[in-house]
Amino acid sequence: MLNFVLLHGKGGLKKDGWFTEVKRFAMSKNIPVLSYSFPVVGNISYLDWKKMFELKILPYLSKDTIMIGHSLGCGFWQKYMTENNIHTPIREALFISPAVKSRGIPLIEDFFKTPFIYENITKSANKFTIIAGKKDQYIDSSLFEFLAKKIGAKLFLYEDMDHMSQGKYSNHPELISYLKKNY
Repeated sequence: MLNFVLLHGKGGLKKDGWFTEVKRFAMSKNIPVLSYSFPVVGNISYLDWKKMFELKILPYLSKDTIMIGHSLGCGFWQKYMTENNIHTPIREALFISPAVKSRGIPLIEDFFKTPFIYENITKSANKFTIIAGKKDQYIDSSLFEFLAKKIGAKLFLYEDMDHMSQGKYSNHPELISYLKKNY
């Protein structure tokens, strides 16, 4: 059965914005949504995220899963899939403004200490899509292009969009449009 898994970024799960919009869309289509709040206060630890992921999310991944990750959630997915084989690829990994490296932000360096193995990452999903903006204040758009090439992702790069967590794009109209078109 088709299901969505949401992996948030450093800002956590917000009660408004795109998480709410995705959940609303999923409810209208009777698509189950799985999301948990990873630790985002103090020293953000990859190992803490990994423990929670393996306990709360990993058992529910299937060939029918659409993983929708934002920012650090995508960085987590890349690191986890570099280190682990999930055996059955999910249907799609949908990266929203994906973090590709720490960019000098000490709070998230733990997720990017070792290089990603893109061959392993590509085995985690049957399809990869990246939705991002050229006006992202945290991640240079060239990194979205780099990642798209490395994992064979379809890249939707919008001219006037920022990190997709603030301002007029906080509800992700492009993401919701993509989901409506594809699911």
